[in-house]
Amino acid sequence: MKVNYYFRNPGAGNYSIENVFEAVMKGLDPAMEIKRYHTKKPVDLNSIFSKRRKADVHHITGAVNYLTFGLPGKKTILTVHDIGHYTETIKGWKKIVYKYLFWVFPLRRVKKITTISDFTKRELIKHFNIDSGKIVVIPNPVNPDFQFRPFVKSEMPIILQIGSGKNKNINLLLRAAQGLNVKLLLIRPPDPHLINEMERMGIHYEFRNNLSTAQLMEAYSESQIIFFVSTYEGFGLPIIEGMTIGRPVITSNRSPMKEVAGDAALLVDPEDVSGLRTAIIELIESPTLCKELIDRGIKQVQMYQLSRISKQYQDLYSEIANDHP
Repeated sequence: MKVNYYFRNPGAGNYSIENVFEAVMKGLDPAMEIKRYHTKKPVDLNSIFSKRRKADVHHITGAVNYLTFGLPGKKTILTVHDIGHYTETIKGWKKIVYKYLFWVFPLRRVKKITTISDFTKRELIKHFNIDSGKIVVIPNPVNPDFQFRPFVKSEMPIILQIGSGKNKNINLLLRAAQGLNVKLLLIRPPDPHLINEMERMGIHYEFRNNLSTAQLMEAYSESQIIFFVSTYEGFGLPIIEGMTIGRPVITSNRSPMKEVAGDAALLVDPEDVSGLRTAIIELIESPTLCKELIDRGIKQVQMYQLSRISKQYQDLYSEIANDHP
């Protein structure tokens, strides 16, 4: 069986989707023939009209939904991570055009849709009236390169934050961290506005960007607390990455993050500064709580092991290939 994977333009900061499916590919049947294709720019219309590439299954991995117009619908899978840009950002007439060209028509053309959470599945049904039977929920796997690292207590605990979107809620973290003896390790491009704010507030900080998997693992390993209190997500991969490394996680009490975390993280309201501050202080002052969350996290991530997730994709590919040989 031959499967073609289609990825977005490999620009700066684009590694979350890519890392997920590079991991998935490692768990597939070695006898499968796999090809990878990337768009050449953020919106690459030329890719739509290029000669169709032959395969038993075509899998669009996310963020380039418009590629469905150039692929055979009965052999195509589209993965949706979230619809946050549609629901949270874009407005006016642009939202209407975006809705139909990027969502409604592509979603209707493909044979199957995969979502990374039940939350995203519900969003597709609610906003685009998609038949629930067409949607398969397959969560993100833990990258097998991620391994447990012993927890090391620090006189100045490091709080790790990943991502630069508005939904990542960095301002909540800044307000909660002000006055605490902590350092923020921010995996995002340096931001002059944030730098000015943190220096005004007396917060210790460090920026890192464009990290390899090994460098990202090192950032997790150096940290004592993982902050992922987003206002909106399709899944929340840093939650399970932090648990895999063996670090206590603070995340949002909203879906899908609370489901991904289960009982293995501290859940806080993403609009509650005092609640976040209390959670940070609890983790700093209670080694017992940290150990308890770390132990629960190790159990929680068993749900997201690569072999389990890859098998779900393998079964879906076989179903489509057999339906349309």
